[in-house]
Amino acid sequence: MPPSTASTESNIETNAAPTVPGHPGATWRSRAPEYDDLCRHWILRLLLDLGGHKDVLHESHCSDREMLTFIGLAVYDIVPDGKYDQEGAFRELASPRFLALRGHSAWPTSGPGASNLAWLRERLCLSVLQEQILALSALARVHSPLRRALSNLGSLDDLKLASVLALLLGAPGQEVEEALSPSGALQRSCLMRIDPQSDAAFGVKLGLMRGVAERLFTQEAGGLAVFQKSSAPSPGSTVPITGFEYLAPQLHYTLAYLRDSLATGRRGANVLIRGPEGVGKSSLARAIGQEL
Repeated sequence: MPPSTASTESNIETNAAPTVPGHPGATWRSRAPEYDDLCRHWILRLLLDLGGHKDVLHESHCSDREMLTFIGLAVYDIVPDGKYDQEGAFRELASPRFLALRGHSAWPTSGPGASNLAWLRERLCLSVLQEQILALSALARVHSPLRRALSNLGSLDDLKLASVLALLLGAPGQEVEEALSPSGALQRSCLMRIDPQSDAAFGVKLGLMRGVAERLFTQEAGGLAVFQKSSAPSPGSTVPITGFEYLAPQLHYTLAYLRDSLATGRRGANVLIRGPEGVGKSSLARAIGQEL
């Protein structure tokens, strides 16, 4: 099933960031609060390392108070009279406090997001880098300040997308390109799709299966529940594997092959079941799935 590249609009809230006087969107509620520190780190990398501050802190006004409020920069509190001061905002962003936030942030190890990502990594044989790319892409859809910081990058080609991910995730560019390749687990599983034909904004260039982002950080670890909006589970087999005793020799080798493929992450592991209509091919496939 091909993934959808739709991006979900949502307001994000956090109680950790200061408020901006007179700004109605000064307070948000985060849908993935355990990832807020990581999102602040990424936003600061985008602002300070990729020049994103120039798209937000203009000479006479600030064009994204919500994002700056989220990272803790209240632009109207920089000077005593409450007037906007571009140079003061630049100095504040370059202060030790923000440079420390930009420097490093740990990945969460608990919560629904971490549990679901670990489940996907194990089932799909994702590398750590592929898991992180998936998490960043999902957060870019449900986390409003991060989404807008990424949108300031404009249109991205394949090389620029890889360089942005390499910067944010602290990974070599070649490894990022390999993780995003059509033969990689992210694209083979249809979780993600990279559009190689055109330049596009981050959320369009890096497509994500419909509904996954919304479920990834809101569901307790439930495995297949992550795909509830994009696919439906096949009904279980009414015939157990023991009901196919006449195929016992073939099933012995088939199950051993598939178990080893799952354990080792072998690529291209396929089994062809042939036969005329109505002999039980679908029931056999479901029984094998249940056995595994």
